[in-house]
Amino acid sequence: MPLKTAEGFLLRAHSVGEADQILVFLTENDGKLRGLAHSSRRSRKRFGGALQLLSRVRFSYFESERRDLARIDQCDLVHPFFWLREDLRTAGYLSYVAELAEEFSREKQEEQPFYRLLGATLAAVEAGLDPAWAARYFELWTLRLHGLLPDLAACTRCEGALGESPLYAPAQHALMCGRCASKESGPRVPSAALAHLRALLRRPPTGAAGPSDLLDSCEGLLQEMLTGFTERPFRSLRVLREMGVR
Repeated sequence: MPLKTAEGFLLRAHSVGEADQILVFLTENDGKLRGLAHSSRRSRKRFGGALQLLSRVRFSYFESERRDLARIDQCDLVHPFFWLREDLRTAGYLSYVAELAEEFSREKQEEQPFYRLLGATLAAVEAGLDPAWAARYFELWTLRLHGLLPDLAACTRCEGALGESPLYAPAQHALMCGRCASKESGPRVPSAALAHLRALLRRPPTGAAGPSDLLDSCEGLLQEMLTGFTERPFRSLRVLREMGVR
């Protein structure tokens, strides 16, 4: 079992017993990696302040074909995002981004574009992007990078223009014009929201912000798409809404 090293973002740290933790990383070259870190809650020498959510770390680990979990030996902090968690709203949205990244990242499969997306999104929030719009950008590109985003410009059924307030049909994971959607059920989507989402596909995350009146419409559509694949809501986002945070 040779010692390996990797760099990644910490997506989750789950306590086990009095001192151990199960750590989940999104790595640059190996996708999602899960490992057990013995005594990580006690050892400042081996882990220090590196185990903060979404911090970028360099870590060493051992893998065995007989075990589902790697054994995390040590973590060193590469780039912290400590100050982003000082604000409750920002911390809540970043927790949601971490949950989304864990849900859609593939275990032990190279996901460099997704890794870069997460890094660029965090950097944009660090540079001042509203975390709610950062979450919308990350949602949109999560769908795009995993081949799950429907055409945002044309009706899936007739391939014509979507027109005003098209419908999103969850059963088909598709956007439809008014004529094709006459017998379908699903939420209507304001054309302005779709236009903004199409624009985000051409922009870096630093340019993700849009008019505040479009935020709820964009979130509603993207959540319909995402939960259509996860078949469950996201806990972190639900907590934000229960707290009245927008």
